[in-house]
Amino acid sequence: MTRLLLTAVVLLASIGAAEAGTMTFDSTSQTTANLAEGYTYTEDGVKMTIRAEAAAFYDHLGMGTRPLYFHGSTDIYDIDDYVQFEATTGGSFDLVGFDLLTNDYSNRWIQTSKMSTPLMDTVANGGLGGPKTTTSYTFSGSDYTGISWVRIGTAHHATQLDNIEISTTAVPLPSAAFL
Repeated sequence: MTRLLLTAVVLLASIGAAEAGTMTFDSTSQTTANLAEGYTYTEDGVKMTIRAEAAAFYDHLGMGTRPLYFHGSTDIYDIDDYVQFEATTGGSFDLVGFDLLTNDYSNRWIQTSKMSTPLMDTVANGGLGGPKTTTSYTFSGSDYTGISWVRIGTAHHATQLDNIEISTTAVPLPSAAFL
């Protein structure tokens, strides 16, 4: 009886426990070498996949950290160039925030697994805009919680990302004592 009670207490205490992960790119040994499309990088519970024409771990715009730099094709209306982030668990997560720096063009976009189309252009239109200084974004609301992926993209212009933070909710498997 004591073992069953202890198992129940441990299970109940861990249900709903939030786990945060932040990707800073500090642990990579890669430098300015171009990262091929499809390249993946994992850090602190966050998985990144490159889907952009050009990308590198390089501070091209002066962020002052070791960010991810990427840009798209020559078509300024193309939305096929992006970076995708997921939880390494493969489960759902909440997007907490990230830092963004651009070369001042306002065509950066964001899309989550809950959005049918990306939010484009200016912040007023729901997009990310094109901040010329490092800007920290935080997210809340149903489009950013319980998602399976988030994409951040650009139609063409230089973009840098750092400190991508997600939060997952750990839901443990039932204990054998309950089966």
